[in-house]
Amino acid sequence: MVIMSDIFLQEDINHILSNKFVVIIGDSIQRAIYKDLVLLLQRNRYLSDAQLRSKGEFSFVNDELIEGGKKAKMCNGKDYREVRQYQSDFHLVRFYFVTRCYNTYMESVLSDLICDPKPDLVIMNSCLWDISRYGASGVDQYKKNLERLFTRFEETFPKDCMVIWNTTLPISKNAKGGFLVPEIEFMNSTLRLDILEANFYARQIAVSHNLDVLDLHYFLRHQLHRRADDGIHWDMTAHRRMTNLIMTHVCEAWREQLPGRVDRNRNETKRSVDLDRTDNGRRGIRNDNNRIREDNSRLNRNDRWNRNFSNFSITRSVNNTQTTYQEYLDEISNNQNNNAEVSCEPRPNVAAIQNVPTPFSPASVLQAFKQMSAGTYNWQPYQQSTIQPLSRAYSHYRQRENPYNHRSLKVGNSW
Repeated sequence: MVIMSDIFLQEDINHILSNKFVVIIGDSIQRAIYKDLVLLLQRNRYLSDAQLRSKGEFSFVNDELIEGGKKAKMCNGKDYREVRQYQSDFHLVRFYFVTRCYNTYMESVLSDLICDPKPDLVIMNSCLWDISRYGASGVDQYKKNLERLFTRFEETFPKDCMVIWNTTLPISKNAKGGFLVPEIEFMNSTLRLDILEANFYARQIAVSHNLDVLDLHYFLRHQLHRRADDGIHWDMTAHRRMTNLIMTHVCEAWREQLPGRVDRNRNETKRSVDLDRTDNGRRGIRNDNNRIREDNSRLNRNDRWNRNFSNFSITRSVNNTQTTYQEYLDEISNNQNNNAEVSCEPRPNVAAIQNVPTPFSPASVLQAFKQMSAGTYNWQPYQQSTIQPLSRAYSHYRQRENPYNHRSLKVGNSW
């Protein structure tokens, strides 16, 4: 069984990153990844609302502002700089804020990293600023800069240094704030689709240079309820999930043993469920409805898209007739044919509540990206009516306060 990510605590991070030099490069999302990693190195806690929203502070949980931030000009422009570093007796973590994947400033960052100590792990992403804040030719320049960046990585970092390129996270069609200044708000309807194209293109270039790619977009595409109200940033639980994903990838690459908390929790849950079933069988209280419910849950685990079980026909051995599942449940509720045997078969030409997404060819995506850069391709927004989103009105939705509900719009406190 493939585990998306394990669960890491302070003792796990301290052991894995002992005597390691970690460098994180990118925008405000990568800065929050840096902050969550620094916090987890010291204590088992989530980031707070203020820690997520602040930028350029002189100190964050015993780290130090090296350059930029409040030591220079606080702004929300392309020239904003921020270099942070956390250092202990056994750990060294550094963060560089960049608004373009490769330029003269990025070259100066590489000149810093070519000196001792050499980095053991480099984590980077840069996309949103590149394709939105540098004019009409931003996409074309972004593709060229990616090739230059990865070539310079090969020339700068030692062979035992692992470079992880994080894919860009999904943003909302109504995103606001941050890099999205009023002058480029017209890009809202297409920017989230450009991200898909950019992620695919960056992955192709990174793999050709033997770099690692961690698809955070894939892992968080169904975690949109953890996204902030601005449609760009994410809350503290999402960033802890990113940290777990990154550390799981690092452990597998470095052949470190995973904590195993996910498997342990799964086995304990399965063992408790088996005990409950045994007790129920001994007491003789499991009825036909419970058996049907177990069969449905087993079917739900095998095919996650079939969530509406009225799409299945029921064949009964009594009279070999077919009826809908809901009709069969109604008959059971009326104590009719309670001894019927149930076999679930897919009913043709009936759509489920959530349709299976239509897969697209990577070649077609790359061709669309080339057409878009040439100005001959126009994006069209997705038809969102084809998929029913998860409603916050559902009883099973876990209500949790969003840390960005009271976010200040002042430049000094913005992203």
